Amino acid sequence: MKHLRKRSEMWLALLVVVLSMVVMPAHALSIAKATLEELTRESQHIVVGRIVAIDYQWQNVDHQVIETVLTVAVENPVKGVSSPTIQVTQLGGTIGDLTMEIPGTPQFDVGDEVLLFLQDHQNKYWIHSIALGAFSIVTENNGEKLVVNHLRGIDLIDPGSGARVAADEAFPIIPLTEFLEQVNHYIR
Repeated sequence: MKHLRKRSEMWLALLVVVLSMVVMPAHALSIAKATLEELTRESQHIVVGRIVAIDYQWQNVDHQVIETVLTVAVENPVKGVSSPTIQVTQLGGTIGDLTMEIPGTPQFDVGDEVLLFLQDHQNKYWIHSIALGAFSIVTENNGEKLVVNHLRGIDLIDPGSGARVAADEAFPIIPLTEFLEQVNHYIR
């Protein structure tokens, strides 16, 4: 009887562990930290622009994956793109009552000013490393524009050491003009 009790306790404990893995969703995405030089060199396109529309669509005819399509009015084509508007694709979004959330995916609103590092994949523009290449541009009361990468829901990992890196250490908030000077230096 004692053997059966221990065995049932073991199975119960195992069941609790398995259920907790299934029921409790992951809230963070772990990605390798990239430097500004790496983002610049690995991105086919870099743009400063404004989000003018946000739409949602099914990625395929099976209706299994939702995509968000951001329409961006390009104000400064820093690298690559020469079109006045582009569409940038992200995984996740809402269609009807169905919402698909991808941890770490940056959230945007129409009217947001952004600086995006983009990669071509399957004839679409995607933000480099889901969120590393997405920067908001915020305007201070004095009119100065600053570049901010929020990196919500992301654990940055230093690829060399495997250690976690704080988001504000990876990309500190700096003036847009200084940020673009650094980017242009790496483009040359």
